[in-house]
This record gives sequence, C-alpha cells and structure tokens, in this order.
Amino acid sequence: MSSQSIQKFIGAVLQTAGKRCGPEFLRHIQYLRLERERLLNHNWKTKSQDSPNDREQRLVYRQIDFDTIVLQAPKFINSKEYPALLFEIAQKADQFGEADKAVLLLNRIITKYMDQSEVLLRARSHKLLGDIHINQNHFRIAGNQYEASLELFRELDDVRGMTSVTNSRGVLQVESGNPEKGLNLFEEAHELCLKHQFDELLIDVLYNLGNANHILGNYDQAMQWYEQALKWVSDANLPDAQAAIFHNIGIVHKSRERYFKAQEFFQKSYDLLEKTGNAYLKGLSNLEQAEVACMVGEFSTSMAQATASFQIFTQLGDRLSIADVYRIFGMIHRETRKFDLALSYFENSLRLNQELDNHLNLGETHFELGHYYRLLDDPSHMKKNWQEAVQHFKALGAHAKIQLVQKQLKKYSS
Repeated sequence: MSSQSIQKFIGAVLQTAGKRCGPEFLRHIQYLRLERERLLNHNWKTKSQDSPNDREQRLVYRQIDFDTIVLQAPKFINSKEYPALLFEIAQKADQFGEADKAVLLLNRIITKYMDQSEVLLRARSHKLLGDIHINQNHFRIAGNQYEASLELFRELDDVRGMTSVTNSRGVLQVESGNPEKGLNLFEEAHELCLKHQFDELLIDVLYNLGNANHILGNYDQAMQWYEQALKWVSDANLPDAQAAIFHNIGIVHKSRERYFKAQEFFQKSYDLLEKTGNAYLKGLSNLEQAEVACMVGEFSTSMAQATASFQIFTQLGDRLSIADVYRIFGMIHRETRKFDLALSYFENSLRLNQELDNHLNLGETHFELGHYYRLLDDPSHMKKNWQEAVQHFKALGAHAKIQLVQKQLKKYSS
C-alpha cells in the first residue's frame, strides 16, 4: 500500500473508531502517535522546540496505527459495542484492499468475541468473510462461510440476510466457473428483492445478472440488466456500485469489439474509484483498460495499466486476477514481437488458472496463445490451443465465445 493510501486508510479507520469511542479516545490516540514520532525521531532525550500544533501537522499515519486503534478502543467503549466496531473497521479494511486485516478482525468476532456478539453481527461477519475469500479464490472456504451465515440468518428469520447470501452464493458459482448455476441463484435473489422491496440489494443482484449473462454470451440481456441497475443507483449515493456498473458496461463493449466505447466507460468507472478508494475495483479497472489499450495498439499504456493491476491484486492475494494479468502481459509481448517473454506469461497464466480450475480464464488464455502460434506460423499449435479454448467455453455454455473461436479456426485453417 502506498504512503498516500495508508494515510486515507488509517484516517478512515480512526474516524470510524472515533464515532463510537468518543473525543477522549481520539485525544489518547493522538498522544500515543506524538510520543511514537518523538521516539522515532530520536528526540527522547531532548525537549522539542516545536509547538504541539507544529508536531501534529507533521504527523503521518503508519501501519502500526491500525493495531493501536484496534487495541486501544476497548478502553473507551462498552464491551458489547466492541465487536460491532471491529466489523465496521473490517469493512473499511476490505474497501481499502487490506483483506488480511479484515479477515483477522472478522475471525475475532466469530471466535474470541462470539459471546459478546449479536447473532445478526455474526451472520454478517460470516457473509463478509465469504465475500473476501471469493476475491482471494478460496472458494471452498467462501462456501463454508456462506453456509454458516445462511444458518444464522435462518435462525433470525431474516429474509433480507438470506437473500444477500443467495446472491453471494451466485457470485461463488460464477467465479468457480458455473455461470448457469450462478444465474439461477441470481434469478431467485431477484424475485425475493422485488417481492420484499430490498432496493439496495436489488442493485447488486441486477449487476450480477448482467455479469452472468455476459459470460454466457448474452450481451443484449447483460446490457439490459446493467441499464436497470444504473437507473436504481442514479437516485442513490452509491459511487462504488455505479463505478462497477460502468466498468461492466465497458466489458460488454469490449466483447463486441467497440474498443473506444469500452475505454469511455472504463474511464468513467476509474474516475469514480479515484474518489472512493475501492482497491479491488481499481485493480479490475486497470486490468480491463490494459487489455483494451493492447487491442488498439497502445502498448506502453497497456503495460502501465497491467502493472498497476498486478500490484493491487498481489496485495489482495487475488490469484485468479493475477493469472489474467499474466495473460495480458503475454498479449503485450506477443504484439511487440517479444515471443519468449510472451510464451512465459501465457504459460504462467495457464498454470494458475489450471490450479484454480477456471474455465473462463483458461479459454481466454488458450485463445490468445492460439494467436501467438499464428504469428509464429505454427498452425498445428494454433489449432490445438483454439480447440482447447472451445472446450473450456463449452464447459461454461459461453456460446458467443465459442462462435468467436470457431470463426478464427475457420478463417486461419482454410
């Protein structure tokens, strides 16, 4: 995490804790930070000539401040409220891409502070843990967390909670390479949202319906779901949701080879994310912008965007997205005729995707590898990779992608 990001993250965590713990807590944290900086600057033997205001203005947040805030908070808050504070801080950590910190706090809630935590808080904690583990491609763990969350929401007869888990289980199916199963779960969640008027959750469900249809190659249906979602967010202050929808509309345009239109929507998304600081979505935005830049021949821009996304996904531990970055690195080096490097990146992408058993990424990597062998005038390996791509897309029922590959096979095999 960059220095600037640390300042935003720790500042947001301190503000969150301050709302629950009060001004005395904030003064205490400020005192601890001032003393730490004095020691770090080797001023412990001498009294500083600076005024307290001068020293405060020079203070910067450090990673250690996160632990200080979390560990000092119980001294200023009711023991029943502390688990709720941990959940709020975990949400901030997840938003800023500090997944390990979020997981640590959420696990404390469901284990160490289970007796002090309300059932609803534990249900929400299991749900958020599942969401985080999906982003890290820990699909089995995510599934277990969703089951635990669903059981607690059922205990409370919380229909909204159960619907939110159904929606997340749909995401798990899509990310695991089962978009049709995911689509069924999203449709179930969609019916429940309309029946019970879960408006904010409905936005996420509409977005996911778009995603599943896009993967299956139903581009018109995907766009319809995204446009419905945009109507709902237009009246709500949900910049992350709006950014995600713009991003995926861009992906649909990319799939239709409308690259400049895709860039327009990716830029709209990124402009919003610069304000919200959502690390995961920024990584995805960088990734898609890198691919489109490569496709239109802007290789320097593509490399810069791909490198930025690689840094974010490495920090998040998102191996599936890292594999996708490797594919794009391979594309860039293939198009700039650095064939040895290109092959190395494609092979790394295949290795990671095989470990994660992700048919979508495997199909896309084999497709790009086929073009690699086409440029090397190796029709045998070209055809073999495109046939592999078809098999992976068939496993998903991704008909539009199958047609794209078959079109290339027909064009270059004749």
